[in-house]
Amino acid sequence: MGFQASDPSTDFRGGGLLSLQQLCYLATHYPTAWTKMAGGDFLLAAAGINISMRLITLLGLNTRKNVLNAQLPPTYTRVTARVQLGTCLTDPPLESENENSKDAVALRRLNEVYCVYLELLFREWQKSDKNILTFNTLLMETYEEAERLLCLAPSVEQFRVLALEQ
Repeated sequence: MGFQASDPSTDFRGGGLLSLQQLCYLATHYPTAWTKMAGGDFLLAAAGINISMRLITLLGLNTRKNVLNAQLPPTYTRVTARVQLGTCLTDPPLESENENSKDAVALRRLNEVYCVYLELLFREWQKSDKNILTFNTLLMETYEEAERLLCLAPSVEQFRVLALEQ
């Protein structure tokens, strides 16, 4: 599944419970994508945990010093993506969204953004030479592309369309 050690709990240290919940969300809501990603040489768990950490850091929810904080200088695109993501997560629920609370709507939307990031990364991994040494470069390129697309998307649904239907 792509854990980095025999004890998966050590991998979740950085992304916390949210990263586990988001992996479960992907498996439950996108089983076909899950099967493709988990069935080969893609580091699904490691990628998913890294993406959870990136989203937490992008939203400013992680105030502890970590490696990602140092890698996220406040560029125009990143600041705009942060604002746009926050807006997308907190916009009033649509009629089609049947969650009972604003928090549940925001969490589902964040999970959807997470799935798009992961699908973008998997797409790039499939095109690459699938070398573990280039994984971090692909991860950073995916973050930059996803954040650029977040700036253009007025909603999470539009973000998915922009990102995955190119």
